[in-house]
Amino acid sequence: EETGMNPVSNSNNSNADLVDAELIDEEADRRRLQETLEGVLHSQDAIQVVDVEAEDKLKRERQRRNLLIYLGIGIVLTVVIVTVVVVSLQKAQESLNPPTEMPSSSPTMAPTTRISAVQMYIEDKFEVTIPHIEDFASMPAEEFSMLPRARAIQWLTEEDTTTTFPFESEEDEYAFYDRYVAVVFAYSTAYTAWNDNTNWLNGTVSTCDWFGLSCNDDGRISVIDLASQNLRGTIPSEIGFLEDLDFVFLFRNELTGTIPTEMGKLGDVDFMYLNENQLTGTLPDELSGLLDADDLFLFGNQFTGTIPESFGQLIDVVNLYMHDNRLTGSIPSSLSQLKRLQRLYLNNNELSGEIPTEISGIIGMERLQLQFNNLSGTIPAELGNFLALAVLQLQGNNLVGDMPQEICDHRDLLIDDLEILEADCEDVNCPCCTNCDQGGGEDN
Repeated sequence: EETGMNPVSNSNNSNADLVDAELIDEEADRRRLQETLEGVLHSQDAIQVVDVEAEDKLKRERQRRNLLIYLGIGIVLTVVIVTVVVVSLQKAQESLNPPTEMPSSSPTMAPTTRISAVQMYIEDKFEVTIPHIEDFASMPAEEFSMLPRARAIQWLTEEDTTTTFPFESEEDEYAFYDRYVAVVFAYSTAYTAWNDNTNWLNGTVSTCDWFGLSCNDDGRISVIDLASQNLRGTIPSEIGFLEDLDFVFLFRNELTGTIPTEMGKLGDVDFMYLNENQLTGTLPDELSGLLDADDLFLFGNQFTGTIPESFGQLIDVVNLYMHDNRLTGSIPSSLSQLKRLQRLYLNNNELSGEIPTEISGIIGMERLQLQFNNLSGTIPAELGNFLALAVLQLQGNNLVGDMPQEICDHRDLLIDDLEILEADCEDVNCPCCTNCDQGGGEDN
């Protein structure tokens, strides 16, 4: 009995073991639950961190996109503002400073705009004020001298196709400039009635190919040869602006009016023939500017007044013809400065006073024609100083005395260079004269 097991005691031990096992299981469950909770909390924290990072990235992307949008808008606004400012400045500049280059002559340019631009250029270049052509209908006749200018402007803007306006080069300007002068000359001298006006005012033909005009290598007008062409009217002052002119042949026409003072600007002219027209007025002092002139022919007109003292500056002149006019006063002693002078024709005028002895210094004089004036006094012996004298005509004056021996010596058989010697033998004792008849002598 002592060694046998107690059933109650065994039962109590089993129950204790069961309780312990349950406690262990509960502890395990509690730990697993705690671990699970900690895992969940850790996962939530991780998710929260990821969300924050994503939100930050999205925010930065949104800021970058907004920045690009604002930058693009800024660039567009800047371009618009700059464009508006530039256009405004250009318009302001054009309104303050009208262009010296004329508006384009393209077909899209309004005719009234082009003609105004051309007129502005012409008025500035030639320092004149030209009425619009439609205004002449109500103007007095004395204002019609400007009509050829207005017609020339109209022709250049409506019919000319060879010149460029506005100018693309200096050559373009010179071509336009010379063409305007030629057109004014045509309208001033009734070109439609000329004997030959081939190509004149043909808008498709170069000015250099108009009849009677020639140009140099630079395309500038250098020759005007319209002699004996039935030119009627006046010589326009614009002709004096043809800077490259070498030859001016306008003789034997019916030109009237005065010689424009502007012709004295033609310093390169070698030959100027205005003879045998109906020109009037006095001889301009400004013609002394023809410093290169070899021949200056003014005879056969109706000039009055005196011979300008300034003609003594024509240092290159060889032939100076002023006969058959109505010139008065004395023969200027300044002509003695013309050392190249060979022929001086002053006959058939109304000159008075004595023959100046100073002209004897022109030792190359070949022909001196002073006949049919009102010269008085005696014949200067110094005229015998002329080394090549071939013609000396003194008849038809009020000269008296003897023909100086120094002059008669030129009739000596050893010299025999004086072919013609004429005087009024009733008043001048001239045994060596070739003709004592007042009606004798040459006029040219």
